[in-house]
Amino acid sequence: MCVEGDLPDAAVTCRRCGTVGVAVSEAVAGARIEAAASRGEDLKREDFLCRCGGAAFRPARPEDAPVGAALYAVVADRPARAVTPARLGLTIRERASIGW
Repeated sequence: MCVEGDLPDAAVTCRRCGTVGVAVSEAVAGARIEAAASRGEDLKREDFLCRCGGAAFRPARPEDAPVGAALYAVVADRPARAVTPARLGLTIRERASIGW
């Protein structure tokens, strides 16, 4: 849950719909699916995808999720903080143009 705009380091925002989730790897999602199956629960790979079907994410900003928002796990190709404007060498103007 989001508290006072404080998001986990792995928080990501879907570029299509703006929903915030917590990035997990395929391995983590698979382990959770197996654990759920052992308890008789029906958890599928689709439960770890963005509800809109979007597959592109960006690191989440505190203003992306209101206080009290529930965050769900979503499979992301890389950790949320792996790609940053500074690492890409973007200028401030370029960052603003892509909403970063």
